[in-house]
Amino acid sequence: MGWSIGIIAALSLYLPLFPSLGGDSGMKELIQQLPPQLTSALGYQSITTGAGYAQSTFFGLIGYLLFSSAAISWGSRAIGADEERGTLELTLAHGVGRTQLLLERWAALAIRLLSLGAVVFLVVLFLNGPSELDLKAGGIAAGSLALCTAALLSGTAAIAGGALFGRRNAALLGVLALPCWATC
Repeated sequence: MGWSIGIIAALSLYLPLFPSLGGDSGMKELIQQLPPQLTSALGYQSITTGAGYAQSTFFGLIGYLLFSSAAISWGSRAIGADEERGTLELTLAHGVGRTQLLLERWAALAIRLLSLGAVVFLVVLFLNGPSELDLKAGGIAAGSLALCTAALLSGTAAIAGGALFGRRNAALLGVLALPCWATC
């Protein structure tokens, strides 16, 4: 519930600002003065459109940070917290295999992230008209799903770190090692 409130607050803060940035406000000139590499990295090349603004402000920055933080938090607790408390053995003693436990905890993480994605979809759809973003429902759904899957990668690394090392803090090492895993 807390993550949903934070995401709703972020969307309610950023998206309604779009009409004040459009038109002749000088935003295009400001963006053209930035180095092209910075503009490309931040996704600012199309910030004067509704889709570009939503991507640059929420979906590419703040939303990704919030979703990844939630996924890492939930993922690090999925197995690592039970192992730290000594309660994992009790669960495994009831006929639940390690693979089944890992897959079910991963599925729970995915469902939680999809729930947050549904919140994003509904709030952006609600704010679309008043914020003059002119977004299509399919584009909003695709952006929401992209947030979920990107965060699921971080959450999966956190679950794996917790499962490998048996500690929540060690699960964070799994997330920090994610760039290394991606290049291997």
